[in-house]
Amino acid sequence: MTSNHDAKGAFSQKGFTLLEVLISLVILAVGLLGLAGLQSVSVINNHGALLRSEASLLSYDILDRMRANREQAVTTSRYVSGFDDAASGYANCTACAPAALVDHDLNQWKTDVGNQLPGGEAEIAREALPSGVIYVVTLRWDETVFDENDAKLRKKSKAQLQLRSEI
Repeated sequence: MTSNHDAKGAFSQKGFTLLEVLISLVILAVGLLGLAGLQSVSVINNHGALLRSEASLLSYDILDRMRANREQAVTTSRYVSGFDDAASGYANCTACAPAALVDHDLNQWKTDVGNQLPGGEAEIAREALPSGVIYVVTLRWDETVFDENDAKLRKKSKAQLQLRSEI
């Protein structure tokens, strides 16, 4: 009969170190998978923040163009544009009169919205006030978000930014 005792009477621990290493590898693998998931969430959230920043800059861009051509923005409704109005529907010019500059501004702006935001759409509405005019700029784009029912799944969603400003 064999004994598990060595020459000094202590128990033999053959294979115990291998078991510790295997357990350590399992714990490390679970930790790395969690870190990869966290990185994935971070990338999606950072991309969403980038798109919101782009939308904000594009909104301020058209409002600044309106302020530069204030007479047309205040006295006419030429800057009003719907989601379905394409950039090619507006004229493109280099040295424009103020009325033609509106079409030029809308052409460039709608083109920028389409190029910088995935699935980008833009609308400009106008509200007349006794003392001025308020423009409402609305931008929509496609954004990847997490599914509410399953956090592991992602889906496309329409994000929207709306900015109101008095001209």
